[in-house]
Amino acid sequence: MAAPRTRHRVALRRAVPFVFLAFAFPTLQGCATFANDESEWLGDDKFAHFFGSAALAAAGSDFLESGQRTDCQTAALSIGLSFSVGLGKEFYDRSQGKPFSTKDLVADLAGAMTGALISSRCP
Repeated sequence: MAAPRTRHRVALRRAVPFVFLAFAFPTLQGCATFANDESEWLGDDKFAHFFGSAALAAAGSDFLESGQRTDCQTAALSIGLSFSVGLGKEFYDRSQGKPFSTKDLVADLAGAMTGALISSRCP
């Protein structure tokens, strides 16, 4: 079994692509995406994004838990699942003529990581 320090590093390395995705898609659309996001950082919808993603990640972590994956692998998968739902919602909003909010994605990612780490036994 790997040392706790090594497991933390592996879990962090697995979380890096999700953090990258949070900023890659808006950046590919142009830097104006960041400037045009007029929503409040602490608006009501950010709390909804955070807690919704946290709940989805926690449920996903419990659902994905099996003897075949380590706790940290389960946490990484549930973060990906939850963040994918948030990213899909932002693309849906954009298709409906609403702005693509990078601040919503940051709240989604923070909530997903919080929910997954609270519900899993990943050190």
